[in-house]
Amino acid sequence: MSVARPYQPRRQQTVDRQQTVAGMKARQSVKIREIKEALVASGILTLDEQARALGLNRSTGWTVLKGDHKVPASQRQSSTAY
Repeated sequence: MSVARPYQPRRQQTVDRQQTVAGMKARQSVKIREIKEALVASGILTLDEQARALGLNRSTGWTVLKGDHKVPASQRQSSTAY
């Protein structure tokens, strides 16, 4: 049985969806950063070692752990934060 939703203009629906996606991406970014920090804290320092520990090849490991390769430069955090 479906529940009727209150009417929302299309623009509001789009804004809500964009905010949901942005929130999901932000949570994902935090989790990836936590994984990277845990690897470093465990003494796994090089990208090769980190990728191997995650069961990834080096290029996929770089893409995942770098995390900001598709983020506009104006929104990137300093690489020293990693």
